This record gives sequence, structure tokens and C-alpha cells, in this order.
Amino acid sequence: MRPTRNNYQQSTQKVKSNFALCVQKLFIAELHGYKINNNVVIKIIISALCYCESLFAVCRSIAGSPTALQIISAMNRICNDNAVKPKYLISDKGTQFTSSEFRSWCNENEIKQRFGAVGKHGSIAVTERVILTYKDGCTRRILVLLSKNEMVNETRLFFDWYNEYRPHMTLSGKTPNEVYYHRHPANAKPRIETRPLAKHKTPCASPRMCIAGRTGAKINVRLDFLEGRLHLPIIKVERI
Repeated sequence: MRPTRNNYQQSTQKVKSNFALCVQKLFIAELHGYKINNNVVIKIIISALCYCESLFAVCRSIAGSPTALQIISAMNRICNDNAVKPKYLISDKGTQFTSSEFRSWCNENEIKQRFGAVGKHGSIAVTERVILTYKDGCTRRILVLLSKNEMVNETRLFFDWYNEYRPHMTLSGKTPNEVYYHRHPANAKPRIETRPLAKHKTPCASPRMCIAGRTGAKINVRLDFLEGRLHLPIIKVERI
């Protein structure tokens, strides 16, 4: 029997998704191409259960857009390397995705294709959001990279930071890795309270957690950067 929306919301993960229904432990993916310097295409595979963008592939295309065969090759590598494959594949209606070769590959792998609405902004909102974040948080903040290996390395660093250190509003303030690896989220732990007269019910940032130790705590805020990248900050707060 197919799980209902209520059953899914009551699961231990309680992961909110933009999809109508996500079945726990069911790998649902989106595929979308983004051009860089007209010949490098970043293909980002997104798990709808946790928005964990750590799986991606880079390929070059002479025409500036990936062919159906290139996408098939990249998908095969991703699936084989990670021992997973998507149940659904959501994309735009580019010729690469509607070609007979790509449709045949999807059928052979029992992958169901779903398409975003033509010309309708937001129809593949999850993918559009992560690509915008990738552009604003990475490619627009670094020098132009001239080699494929440099592009791959910078992209890996960005998504390592994105998954491990960046809280997500859609995930109720959790990071993708906290959800994906079933970690107890940092924002669900008792909070350090710097206000001397604060109590457990005193208004604070959501989610409201109990106070750890005494109120009026003095703290030390430490700012680091992932491998020295100034656009990838890591903020840690410690009680003094």
C-alpha cells in the first residue's frame, strides 16, 4: 500500500518537501543542466528527502549543451558509483530529455520521467533554487576558472559546505547532512542563553529549546572558512 501524506509526515525524519508526496527511503531525484562558460555543464542530482546535493557530475559539450548520450553516461556513473538510482527523474523538456535514446534508457532502468511545465517559473522549484544558491554562493564569488578540475574542486567544496554547515529553512533549520545521516540537529539541542534574566519560556529564535546551564552566559564566536574560501564561512559558538 502506498504511504499516505499523513504517514509520511509522522515519520521520524519529518522532512518537508516541495513534492506532493515523498516516500521515506525512496530515492527521488531531479536532473537539471546549468551552463558555465558555454561548455561546462553541471548536473546536480537532488534527493527530495533531504536536498542533499552532494552527487553531481561534470562533462564538456562542444555545442555548449549536453547531449542525451552524455547525460546517460553521467547518470550511469552516478548510479554505479553510489549504488542508487532514482525512481523518478524530473527535468525540463530539453531535447536531451525527450530524445528516444534517453527515454529508452529511463525505461530500461525503470525510471519514470516527469517534466516541468514549459515556460512556467517554479515548476521545478527545488532545482531552480539550488542552482540560484550555487550561482550566488559560489560562481559569482570566485575568479573565473579555466580548467575542468578547478571547477569540479570548487563545486565539491561548495556542496560539502552546503550540506554540512548551511541550515535550511525548508528543513526547519536543519542541515541536509543532519537529515540524511539521521543526526540530532544542532538547533534542537539546549540553547546557550546570554540574557541574564531570560527563562525557558522567554521568546527566542525558533525552534524554542530549553536553556543549557545558567543564563547570562558569556560566549566566544569563532569564524572559520572551509579550506580558506571566504565565501564558505563556518561559525561556531562556544560558552566561555
